[in-house]
Amino acid sequence: PREWYDYAEELLAGILKELDAIDTRIRELAKNWQFDRIARTDLAILRLGIYEILHREDVPPVVVIDEALELSREFSTDKSNAFINGLLDRIMQEVKRPTRERLA
Repeated sequence: PREWYDYAEELLAGILKELDAIDTRIRELAKNWQFDRIARTDLAILRLGIYEILHREDVPPVVVIDEALELSREFSTDKSNAFINGLLDRIMQEVKRPTRERLA
């Protein structure tokens, strides 16, 4: 359905607008990882997850993390899940909103 494409386009536009800030957060949180060595698939999943947690109040943060882990299971390695989960969980802990409820 067209509304799925609209949602995807809205996410992509938002991620691109906030890309520098998102990548800065990834660099800050991934202290033991060189940014350039993060797998591109994992980086894409992290960017999407961080954007949604910080800027999409219509999606509860725990749902964002669950969906990110599903993407990781499908498209990345087994070791990626722990890395992605750890970073997104730390972002979720920083936001001042309910983790299991939609606000919008």
